[in-house]
Amino acid sequence: MRASRRRRGPGAHRVLACYRAGTRIEHAKDIIDFDRRLRMLVMDGVERIEVAVRMQLGYMLGRTSPFAHEDPACFTEAFTAPGTDPDSGEPVPSSHAKWLERADERRAKSDEQFVAHFREKYDDRMPV
Repeated sequence: MRASRRRRGPGAHRVLACYRAGTRIEHAKDIIDFDRRLRMLVMDGVERIEVAVRMQLGYMLGRTSPFAHEDPACFTEAFTAPGTDPDSGEPVPSSHAKWLERADERRAKSDEQFVAHFREKYDDRMPV
């Protein structure tokens, strides 16, 4: 069986010039289908975990205050302290500030009915 190298070093792989006896295109199709189904199952599981974590976060913060997510005192200093850009030395916003900014952007783009309700009735301030 002749083979050629695509790359050298880490991640190198061989490209075979011929296939093993008995190999059929259906084998490749079956592997691709299995991979696709497996990825979908994994992503479904990850999505369920993400929803559960978000729900717990909202529940825990909401017990403190409806607007606890806006209060830096509800989080660790590592999350709320501003940082410094390692290249330029310039100050950068905290992870908490970036998180709130992303939430504001999503709320501004949302066309959900409950978001419109909060815009009209509650001065656009959303509880956790």
